[in-house]
This record gives sequence, structure tokens and C-alpha cells, in this order.
Amino acid sequence: MISLRMSEEHSSPPSPGLRRASAQTLQRSERWTAAAIVLLIVLVRSLVFVFWEQSYYDSDQAIVGLMAKHLAEGRAFPVFFYGQSYMLGVEAYLAAPVFLVAGVSVATLKFPLLLINLGVALMLLRTLEREVGLRPYVAMLPVLFFAVPSPGVTAEILAPNGGNVAPFMYTALIWLTRNRPNWCGFFFGLGFLQREFTLYAMLALLGVEVISGPFLSSGPRHDHRRLTAVRRKCPPVRPAVLHRPGDDSARPHQSLLRALSGPVRHAPDGVERAGD
Repeated sequence: MISLRMSEEHSSPPSPGLRRASAQTLQRSERWTAAAIVLLIVLVRSLVFVFWEQSYYDSDQAIVGLMAKHLAEGRAFPVFFYGQSYMLGVEAYLAAPVFLVAGVSVATLKFPLLLINLGVALMLLRTLEREVGLRPYVAMLPVLFFAVPSPGVTAEILAPNGGNVAPFMYTALIWLTRNRPNWCGFFFGLGFLQREFTLYAMLALLGVEVISGPFLSSGPRHDHRRLTAVRRKCPPVRPAVLHRPGDDSARPHQSLLRALSGPVRHAPDGVERAGD
């Protein structure tokens, strides 16, 4: 009998809390594994174009390298691409600190772009998993379109020639900060000055917001719904403005009324009244 009871205890199903903790642990493990796989893929497909300068390097990339070298040496502080009044020189400002630390080379010039590629892949994976609701392993599939493009596209999004990978980065940042107007506007302005194609991301975001309803649901009816929701969440407050001396049921409200309405004044008929 004792052995039978022990076997029944061991064969009992786990508690809901234990199952929930196990599911969270499994999801966390899948998330880290998927992120590691995506980062490894992006790193492997970028090694040739970053660390072998003969793979793809031209005069436009050399101009950005010259701008970064002048920044590192303190000789110039260019705002836009040399010889132009547009295309913000963000890539040069990103490469200048790397030049100071690791020296001037093609690899150090492209290293910030490698980090941007890794960051964009992670932001895409995070958005598809947490906002779309896909499992991490399933979210990897659409991310592969960015993580494993053709060799020609890979060379272009790793080339510091004015911002080929910039629209991808700014689109992801604009989407992630869509509920924070200041940051969203900052990334849009910076991205538009660097690469005007960032405007497409903002237009797409406005279209999504219009279709999803926030703009259409604004107005008195929407405000009334929000006010009703707030009233439901807040506890009811008893007014208790008038009470007679010696009435103990009104004493808890008397201190609150004194704090809100000022000193309590006595009415001629013996009834106290809070405020004017």
C-alpha cells in the first residue's frame, strides 16, 4: 500500500505554476538560440566583404573613409557627404571612433556597418516574435530574407557609400518607437537626412495607424470610453459633505475634506459644512 501511494504521488501531474515556469524557460531558451543562429548567419555572410577589401571597395567608400579619418584627426567636421549638400555623414561619425581605437583600414571602416546589420536582424526577430506572436524558430524564417541575401545585396548593405543599410535600420527603429513620438520623430528626421527613402517607412507607419483605428477612434465617443474605463478602475468615493457633530460615521471623510477643501466652517444650525 505504501509503495502504491508513493507511485501515485510521483505520477500526479505537475502544478500549473510549474508548467508555466517550464514553458517560460523553454521559450527563453528558444529565443536565445534563435538569436544566436541569426547573428551567426549574418556574421558568416559578412566576413568576406568586411575583412577582405578586394571583395568590394570603390571611390565612394573611400570618401566616407576620408571623412572618418578627418574626424578622428580633428581636421574637419563634415555634416554631409563631401561635395554634396545632402546625405548625412552618419557612417563617417560611426567609423571615426573605431579608427581611433583600431587604426585606419577598410575593415575598421565597415565594422560599424557589420554591427548595424546584426542589430537590424535582432530587431526584426524581436518584432516578429513579441509583436506578431510567432515562435522564435518560426520568426527566423522571414528574418532570413535580410540575414542571407544574395552576395551582391550583401556587399551593398556593408558598403559605407552613403547609407544603403540605413533605411533598414531606421525603419526598424521607427516601428519600435512608434508609441514614443519624440524618439520616433528623432529617428525619422535623422534617417531622412541620411537617406530620403526613410520617408517610405513613416508613410507606411501612418497607413498602419489609420487602418488599425487610432486616428478614426479619436473624438468625443473615444474620450467617453476612456473616461468610463477610468471610472470603472477607480474605487467609488462617498461625498459625505454634511454631517452632524458626534456622528462617528462621517469622521473618516472629515479629514479628507479638510485636506481637500480647507478649514471646516460651522453652520448656524449646528451642522458642519466643508469648504464654502
